[in-house]
Amino acid sequence: MAAPDGNDIELSVIIPTHRDPECLELVLRSLTRQTLAPERFEVIVVRDGDHPGYETVVEAGKPLDLQLITLPERRGRSAVRNHGIARARGRVMLFLDADSHASPELLQRHLGHHSDGPRVVVGRRLEMGPPQLHAILRSETSVDDVVDPLCDDTRFPGGDSQIPMALRVPWMIAWAANVSVPRALVVAVDGFDEAFGTTWGWEDPELFYRIYVELDRDAEAFTYDHAALCHHLPHYRRLGDWYRDYADNLSRVQRKHPHLEWELTGWGPAAETARLLGHYRKVVTRIAESGAGRTAPVLPWISTRLEALGATRVVWMGSGTENLPTGEGTVTFDFSRPPSATNFHLLGVAMPLEDAGFDAVVNVDVWQHLGRPEFYHLVDESVRVAGTLFLVIADAQPDGREAAMEKLVFLARGLGNHFHTELLAGDDEPGPMALRLQPAVETAAGEAGWR
Repeated sequence: MAAPDGNDIELSVIIPTHRDPECLELVLRSLTRQTLAPERFEVIVVRDGDHPGYETVVEAGKPLDLQLITLPERRGRSAVRNHGIARARGRVMLFLDADSHASPELLQRHLGHHSDGPRVVVGRRLEMGPPQLHAILRSETSVDDVVDPLCDDTRFPGGDSQIPMALRVPWMIAWAANVSVPRALVVAVDGFDEAFGTTWGWEDPELFYRIYVELDRDAEAFTYDHAALCHHLPHYRRLGDWYRDYADNLSRVQRKHPHLEWELTGWGPAAETARLLGHYRKVVTRIAESGAGRTAPVLPWISTRLEALGATRVVWMGSGTENLPTGEGTVTFDFSRPPSATNFHLLGVAMPLEDAGFDAVVNVDVWQHLGRPEFYHLVDESVRVAGTLFLVIADAQPDGREAAMEKLVFLARGLGNHFHTELLAGDDEPGPMALRLQPAVETAAGEAGWR
């Protein structure tokens, strides 16, 4: 990704495009009306595949320092953006999409932040309603002042009050539809991950997560500029395909970055991810410091159940797992030990493990610290990777044994509508007890008995 010679341009605007020339034409037109002097920036448009309809687009951007590059075979948004990065001359890069209509001050505002300010600048991107589109098609300069209840920022559905919380997980709002960053920083993390191929979703937050890590997880290196505005032009996409890509790519990123920061990432807004992350950071610290969920006391008791199943490949979730017998088939989720290739600092909500790669998951007490959605994800993930899940209460003392039993019985009744459930209790009091879950067979489900 070495920059070409003649690096006299301050800002490079990089735009990928695929079958949307009608939008790109309006975007280029908006870039000809910038308050930033034209000699200070260049525009690099990379066409992903040699599709027709772009004949008049160059005319719309004719006054600009414009490169229109065509990749004959479609390669996907990451590869296209990397191609633009390789051709860029500016010290700062502004990533726009071909459907991001720029306000007149957009480029000037982005560049203004990069003198001695934050390293990554995220601009505002509003969805577009009919009044805005009407104004843009008529080349009205007052489009930014047009008010429409449909015109909102999907990153902050609860309004601008969510912005401070969202900036605690800044990579989550760094969409490449309106974000700027020094070129050297993108090159330092090897650009966009081209393994995403031609799928849609998460390739831009994944890049900016690596930049966040490169900056020593300094959230203050990111800023949000409310006035650096663009509008999202309407264009047709197959939403069903997008949603499938979105889900698949999230799983891909969670496996690439097995970190609590991605494990708790879902389809909700960034502010919700930040809230969950803040809560569970406190939870895992409390678990690690208190020794909750220690596996050693339950090992003899649970081992007989594992042997009865013939389970040799086991995922253990708890603390103090250094006392477990280790082997090729043992993986742990233990915050009290350093992370490694076989010990994850994760809750088990999104496991970076293959389908059916294990015989059982044993979760000792950690499951009791999860909120309802996270508990549901834990159950689903455990059944996906192992088929059998043991929810263990390690040491139910006499004064709390009845309450512990009531909890497991309640869970057995509810989960029994979807899984085969079995309540397990030791012969001695106090002692461990557990609920075992397995995929339901096509028979009556929900019956629970003591073993």
